[in-house]
Amino acid sequence: MNVKAGKNNQILAKSQAIEYNYGLLLQGHIDEIQTFTLSKDNRLAISGSKDKTVRVWNLENKHQEAVFYGHSSYINIVSITSDNYFILSGSGSYETKSEFDDNSIRVWNLHKKSSEAIFLGHPLGVKSLAITNSDHYIVSGSSDNYVRVWRLPKKQENVPQSHY
Repeated sequence: MNVKAGKNNQILAKSQAIEYNYGLLLQGHIDEIQTFTLSKDNRLAISGSKDKTVRVWNLENKHQEAVFYGHSSYINIVSITSDNYFILSGSGSYETKSEFDDNSIRVWNLHKKSSEAIFLGHPLGVKSLAITNSDHYIVSGSSDNYVRVWRLPKKQENVPQSHY
């Protein structure tokens, strides 16, 4: 008897049962999920994990839309602008400063599927993020006992260049 095949069948059966009972099971992270949020229109789910990735899930189409890599520490918090243009992630250690902690806020462009900006300034882990209603500013809280305000990058429109 193939024990591995038996275990895979059990996992598949469990996944199918979850999907049947709850409608959707999102899989992709390879370590604990630390944070999760939904877009204002409830179309997207964003998760951050100890695997140092941010994943974007399309709830309408039931698939993973993007994976963002770049943090060197656990993702502690994620957020998304009201227009679903930028995704934000905060990472780092809560208690001790280490050379391996990036303690950063990253801004990801969902349309380009790329990093748009990195904000550094908290010496300890970023634990909370909020975005103003105008989508122009980020407010972050950290284990360093400070709240910081950052300006979001301007959105770049793809304007065709005229040819002369």
